[in-house]
Amino acid sequence: MSEDRPSITTIRKGCDRQPVAWGADNWKTDISEQSATYVESTAVHGHRIAEGPTNGLQSWWKLTESNSPSTLTDSVGGHHATLHGGNFVNTSRGTAVYFDGNDHASVELPFTQSFTTSIWAKSGPSSGWSGSGVLLSARDANGFIIHPRDGSREWGGYVLDTTDNSHHQIADDHPISNIDVWHQYAITYDHESGVAISYFDGAKQGATTLQIPREEATITTYFGRDTGGHQDRYYVGYLSEARYYSRALSSTEIESLYTATNK
Repeated sequence: MSEDRPSITTIRKGCDRQPVAWGADNWKTDISEQSATYVESTAVHGHRIAEGPTNGLQSWWKLTESNSPSTLTDSVGGHHATLHGGNFVNTSRGTAVYFDGNDHASVELPFTQSFTTSIWAKSGPSSGWSGSGVLLSARDANGFIIHPRDGSREWGGYVLDTTDNSHHQIADDHPISNIDVWHQYAITYDHESGVAISYFDGAKQGATTLQIPREEATITTYFGRDTGGHQDRYYVGYLSEARYYSRALSSTEIESLYTATNK
């Protein structure tokens, strides 16, 4: 089904599929008779959000819509990413962005000392990832990397400090049996405690304590591209539903985010 705002569609709520109508303002309203399945909408910075935690939500790229053919819309913070190639395509999750290994998107994003970032990804048909660090990458000081490992079916999360741009791995790379189906990848970092955690499909993958200096900064952040190494690396596959929070979400909140966005 295309994402062209049909009058009636369905969304997944837990293990059930419930009927949903698009209202006049293009936001989902539950029309089922069971109040227990009501889909709550919450206002954040004047924008209505239907799914997942919203406290501290700074940027939300649904990757299903665009202000123009060359823009990935930030529905919350207005930090729209510029799309350099790439296409909006229909997938099992609905509309997503497909990158073919020669394109990417970029945005100048304000970073905070503590943060959470997450994204849904599905690699193109391959025995391994097309490049390292190519899901979400911000390699300048105070940044982060959601880091697939080139040629493998593994990934890890990194937090960067402010002194020499050193990147600190949260845990050993995590093996995935099927990178060519949709999964959610997320990392959190709490600056006060120093605790950094990586999550895969809403479940904790690994954790460490990093006593590192970090500052607020505006950093170029890439979707589908990584600027580390001797040459830039690019992603082959699909991306959907990316978020940046200005705080570290709890494990319960990450699980809630996964459940809410697992279409």
